[in-house]
Amino acid sequence: GVVDDQPTSASARALTPARLCFLPKADFRRVVEQSDRIGRIVNGNLLRFLVGRLRGKDKEVDLIILEDR
Repeated sequence: GVVDDQPTSASARALTPARLCFLPKADFRRVVEQSDRIGRIVNGNLLRFLVGRLRGKDKEVDLIILEDR
C-alpha cells in the first residue's frame, strides 16, 4: 500500500464507464511531501477514514461483549 508498504487489501470496480489515472507510489509520496496543502488534505482524509473504521470496530466489540453477558 501507499501508506505502509504492505500488500493492498482492497479493490474497486466502476459501475459506469470511467477514466482512471495511475500515480505510482513514489510519485504520490513525493507530491504529498512537497506540497503542504496536499499533504494536509491527504492526511486529514486518511485520519477521518481510520477514525471511522476504529469507531465501527468499537461498536462490533461492544456487541460481542453484550452478547456474552
